[in-house]
Amino acid sequence: PFQFRRYITVDLDHLAIVNRSYLRHLITAWGYAASLLALAVILVVHGLIPFIFTRTASRTIEKMLKHMQS
Repeated sequence: PFQFRRYITVDLDHLAIVNRSYLRHLITAWGYAASLLALAVILVVHGLIPFIFTRTASRTIEKMLKHMQS
């Protein structure tokens, strides 16, 4: 069975660690969420038509990781 609790963490220092205000963090997190939702649609289409969007998912995730690490 899927255990959701293991994915929930509470880190009250998170905003300080990532050096973001609450609003800036909210906007960034929602931007990532929007990108991932769009990427989910692209991956569904890619699953149906494998010869399109062949590198879209990996490039998008690489860009997101670089942004998160900067």
